[in-house]
Amino acid sequence: VIEFVLRKFFGTLEYLNISGTNIQCLNISTDSLPELIKMKIFLANCSYNKNAAKLPTGAVYTRQLADVLKLMPNVKVLDLSYNRYLTAQGLDIIRVISDHCCSLEELNLSNCRLPTPHLINLQKLSELKRVSLDNHFCNVETPSHDLAASFKVIAFKVLPRLKELEYFSMEDNRADLNADNIVSFIDNAGSKFRCLYVKVKTDSYFSPRKQNPIEEVAIKCNSISQESLIKIRVANLFNLHKSSCTPSSLSVCDCNTNALSYYNSLAPIFLQFLDHSGDYYTNFCTASGDGFIRPEKNVYVNLPNFFA
Repeated sequence: VIEFVLRKFFGTLEYLNISGTNIQCLNISTDSLPELIKMKIFLANCSYNKNAAKLPTGAVYTRQLADVLKLMPNVKVLDLSYNRYLTAQGLDIIRVISDHCCSLEELNLSNCRLPTPHLINLQKLSELKRVSLDNHFCNVETPSHDLAASFKVIAFKVLPRLKELEYFSMEDNRADLNADNIVSFIDNAGSKFRCLYVKVKTDSYFSPRKQNPIEEVAIKCNSISQESLIKIRVANLFNLHKSSCTPSSLSVCDCNTNALSYYNSLAPIFLQFLDHSGDYYTNFCTASGDGFIRPEKNVYVNLPNFFA
């Protein structure tokens, strides 16, 4: 069916959403397919489906998906989240995207298990505005999938090249992000950058860490300069204790109720901290005139109304 649609409407197709289907069994012959020159939005979220047909091989599916992407030179929005075979047989899907989808503005590669070295090719996508790399499956025993190292690559090697970037998300329950790297990210962000979404590693709320990375970020950012307001959304902000908290003071501290005002009082005027809830959709990630970014629902733009 997908191959029929691509062949029949290659000259007019602008939006294609095959998310939630059994796209891991994608079977398309792209040898004679013309370019999809008007394709703007391609959503291929591959959430796990236990009832899906068994995947023939990850390599076959991934190669076919890569071949389809090569036909979309003008695509603006690309969602490949939860595709966990994107590195089959050594394929570098980010290189494919950066070489063939040069006009890309929004990219979701969350839950894709991409090796850290592959992320460097994101710097070629100079028009990127919003990127999500959540749940990167960091693993201290697998350095190539270390989220902390991946964040450092983004902050130092990729971000300085992405002058149009507005929003970046790299959240993972197992990541222990370094405060200095977050500060460097903010320092290297371009003038159009507005929103960073992270999650830092926490211990039990009743056993505070010796250091609070978000507290460090707030203080150290006073040494850098940014002209525009940047908001940092910390998913587990209320689970962090101030560095001044001691085990004996946990029962009376206000870390869980006074977090936002505390961190924002430490931060410079250009920096604002937000928690996971609150006015996120309306105040945190308003896109550039085309809707809201909602990572949890994989909705990136106002979709076209075909029935208007």
